Amino acid sequence: MGGKKSRVLLYRGHQPTKFEMAAKRLSRNPVIVIDETGSMASLESDKDDKRKSFTVVGTLVSDSARFKETRKKFPDVYGEAKYSNTTLLEGEPIFEDLSVQDFVFSEIHRSRRNECFQTKKKRVNAYKEMVSRMMEIHDPGTPHNIIIDSPPVDAVDDLVKVCKERLDKGSDIEWFEVRPSVEDHILQVHDFVTGAVGDNIEGVSGKEKLYRMIEDKKKAL
Repeated sequence: MGGKKSRVLLYRGHQPTKFEMAAKRLSRNPVIVIDETGSMASLESDKDDKRKSFTVVGTLVSDSARFKETRKKFPDVYGEAKYSNTTLLEGEPIFEDLSVQDFVFSEIHRSRRNECFQTKKKRVNAYKEMVSRMMEIHDPGTPHNIIIDSPPVDAVDDLVKVCKERLDKGSDIEWFEVRPSVEDHILQVHDFVTGAVGDNIEGVSGKEKLYRMIEDKKKAL
């Protein structure tokens, strides 16, 4: 693997030309958004942590422009609003807006006590495998984009390889991006979906109502 990177942008598996970059803003493709919640640090059997799982959430968004508009419902805070620092009251208008939109989500989670978290290489492989499965689950035959929040491990080169493997198998991935959420509104909105899913998996109390507002959009594996 190369040096640590937090972003990449590919058009059909290659570096985009200036013409392709100019056309990108006009894209109306469905978008697969992928994010994670929970630490990738291994958890020993004698230790307790409310985040016992590492979870990857993949969401297929039919109308990315509409999805981004949900950011207008965010609370007025300094910096980037996140699910983790948003109260139930602040989150309700966000999830009310999400509940009427056309998207589906799936999640894959693993216990942090699992042996796949014992080395850096195994952590990268675990993340790559989970992202690959999400891409396979949501693989429409029409052109689509994939955007991934910068992973918690140095896995960007591996994710590019996964993208190219999917293209070789006939997947019609037009745009593939890995970038930090602070740079992209769709990732910021998706953080709320990911956070609610993670809370539900872990049984974290306090904001259960928010997950229930989008629960019917879950796609069974």
